[in-house]
Amino acid sequence: MKEKLKQSWFSLLVIAITIVTWLIALPFLPNDIPMQYNDVGKVTWRTNKFIAFFINIAIMLFCYIVLNDNIFFRNINQYQSDSKKLSNKLVSSVVQIFVYIIFLIIIFKSLRIL
Repeated sequence: MKEKLKQSWFSLLVIAITIVTWLIALPFLPNDIPMQYNDVGKVTWRTNKFIAFFINIAIMLFCYIVLNDNIFFRNINQYQSDSKKLSNKLVSSVVQIFVYIIFLIIIFKSLRIL
């Protein structure tokens, strides 16, 4: 298990940074945070800031678990080549960073910075 966590330390770091970012921003956020916009830019779905925090962290954890399937399916993945493992690690890191950027946009839009 320690070896699996060593392989995905960057994704875990991004999740930790996301949690810290949300905890810093929570006192400054309005109670309702826009979570979805339509094609015109009008808000179609809002939620409480605490629910948004938990939803966003749950999404990141779900992406981490799905993209790092070697945590649960170690017998299947023991035959993967090193290049396949490296590409999985890279894709996982890129997805986590992309999701983090989306969450930053949500935070900045609700603070009316963007």
